[in-house]
Amino acid sequence: MSTELKYKVMDDEVRMEIARLYKDGWKVGDIADAVGLHETSVYRELNRGMTDKLDANGRFEYDIDKARLDAARARANKGKFKGVGVDGRCKRHAAET
Repeated sequence: MSTELKYKVMDDEVRMEIARLYKDGWKVGDIADAVGLHETSVYRELNRGMTDKLDANGRFEYDIDKARLDAARARANKGKFKGVGVDGRCKRHAAET
Protein backbone atom coordinates (compact mmCIF):
# COMPACT_ATOMS: atom_id res chain seq x y z
CA MET A 1 0.00 0.00 0.00
CA SER A 2 1.25 3.45 -0.88
CA THR A 3 2.27 5.82 1.90
CA GLU A 4 1.78 8.85 -0.37
CA LEU A 5 -2.02 8.85 -0.33
CA LYS A 6 -3.60 12.29 -0.73
CA TYR A 7 -6.90 13.56 0.63
CA LYS A 8 -9.68 12.50 -1.72
CA VAL A 9 -13.29 13.61 -1.60
CA MET A 10 -15.67 10.68 -1.29
CA ASP A 11 -18.06 11.07 -4.22
CA ASP A 12 -20.82 8.75 -5.41
CA GLU A 13 -18.56 7.08 -7.96
CA VAL A 14 -16.14 6.01 -5.20
CA ARG A 15 -19.01 4.96 -2.95
CA MET A 16 -20.50 2.81 -5.72
CA GLU A 17 -17.12 1.16 -6.31
CA ILE A 18 -16.71 0.48 -2.59
CA ALA A 19 -20.24 -0.96 -2.49
CA ARG A 20 -19.58 -3.20 -5.49
CA LEU A 21 -16.27 -4.53 -4.20
CA TYR A 22 -17.61 -5.03 -0.67
CA LYS A 23 -20.63 -6.91 -2.03
CA ASP A 24 -18.27 -9.10 -4.08
CA GLY A 25 -16.54 -10.11 -0.84
CA TRP A 26 -13.31 -8.10 -1.13
CA LYS A 27 -11.29 -7.37 2.00
CA VAL A 28 -11.13 -3.76 3.19
CA GLY A 29 -7.40 -3.43 2.48
CA ASP A 30 -7.91 -4.58 -1.11
CA ILE A 31 -10.86 -2.20 -1.55
CA ALA A 32 -8.73 0.67 -0.22
CA ASP A 33 -5.96 -0.09 -2.71
CA ALA A 34 -8.45 -0.37 -5.58
CA VAL A 35 -10.14 2.98 -4.93
CA GLY A 36 -7.01 4.84 -3.78
CA LEU A 37 -8.07 5.52 -0.21
CA HIS A 38 -6.61 4.64 3.18
CA GLU A 39 -8.07 1.57 4.90
CA THR A 40 -9.36 3.77 7.71
CA SER A 41 -11.38 5.83 5.22
CA VAL A 42 -12.93 2.70 3.76
CA TYR A 43 -13.78 1.33 7.23
CA ARG A 44 -15.32 4.70 8.15
CA GLU A 45 -17.35 4.74 4.93
CA LEU A 46 -18.56 1.17 5.42
CA ASN A 47 -19.58 1.96 9.00
CA ARG A 48 -21.55 5.00 7.83
CA GLY A 49 -23.62 2.86 5.49
CA MET A 50 -23.94 -0.28 7.60
CA THR A 51 -27.43 -1.76 7.87
CA ASP A 52 -28.75 -4.50 10.13
CA LYS A 53 -29.24 -6.93 7.22
CA LEU A 54 -26.67 -9.55 6.27
CA ASP A 55 -25.42 -10.00 2.70
CA ALA A 56 -24.54 -13.23 0.89
CA ASN A 57 -21.06 -13.15 2.48
CA GLY A 58 -22.49 -13.04 6.02
CA ARG A 59 -21.42 -9.43 6.52
CA PHE A 60 -23.69 -6.49 7.23
CA GLU A 61 -24.97 -4.83 4.07
CA TYR A 62 -23.65 -1.44 3.00
CA ASP A 63 -26.26 1.12 1.92
CA ILE A 64 -24.80 3.93 -0.20
CA ASP A 65 -27.73 6.28 0.50
CA LYS A 66 -27.35 5.87 4.27
CA ALA A 67 -23.60 6.51 3.97
CA ARG A 68 -24.13 9.62 1.82
CA LEU A 69 -26.62 11.07 4.33
CA ASP A 70 -24.38 10.35 7.31
CA ALA A 71 -21.34 11.90 5.59
CA ALA A 72 -23.33 15.05 4.71
CA ARG A 73 -24.54 15.30 8.31
CA ALA A 74 -20.97 14.93 9.62
CA ARG A 75 -19.72 17.68 7.26
CA ALA A 76 -22.56 19.99 8.31
CA ASN A 77 -21.77 19.49 12.02
CA LYS A 78 -18.00 19.75 11.72
CA GLY A 79 -16.65 22.25 14.26
CA LYS A 80 -20.04 22.89 15.84
CA PHE A 81 -20.61 23.34 19.57
CA LYS A 82 -20.67 19.90 21.22
CA GLY A 83 -22.28 20.86 24.53
CA VAL A 84 -20.94 21.50 28.00
CA GLY A 85 -18.88 18.92 29.87
CA VAL A 86 -19.08 18.07 33.58
CA ASP A 87 -16.42 20.68 34.36
CA GLY A 88 -18.54 23.44 32.78
CA ARG A 89 -16.32 23.84 29.73
CA CYS A 90 -17.24 23.25 26.13
CA LYS A 91 -16.66 19.55 25.33
CA ARG A 92 -14.65 20.44 22.24
CA HIS A 93 -12.22 22.61 24.21
CA ALA A 94 -12.11 20.26 27.19
CA ALA A 95 -10.93 17.48 24.87
CA GLU A 96 -8.08 19.62 23.53
CA THR A 97 -6.33 19.91 26.92
